[in-house]
Amino acid sequence: MQPTTQNEIYQFILKNDQPIYIEDVDHVPAWKDTPYQDGLRTWLGVPLRNEDRPLGILSLARRTRSPFSRDDVDVVQAFADYIGIAFRAHSKVN
Repeated sequence: MQPTTQNEIYQFILKNDQPIYIEDVDHVPAWKDTPYQDGLRTWLGVPLRNEDRPLGILSLARRTRSPFSRDDVDVVQAFADYIGIAFRAHSKVN
């Protein structure tokens, strides 16, 4: 598996603090270097963050070419933001 810091798609999400949505991964050359890609066709990755620091990426994928809506992206980003809040709260307790 390739570390997140060496993957072009993951780097973009973490550096720019914004989601990437790929409707058909077969048409994205950088996708070949993405871990766990076998059989996937549609992919969405959003940043997980702790205040201003990136924690990682929350991703969703489909095995069929089936687009995510703008609402889907917004809901997944909101969920990722809640994960960041929970992480921050947990870090303060420990």
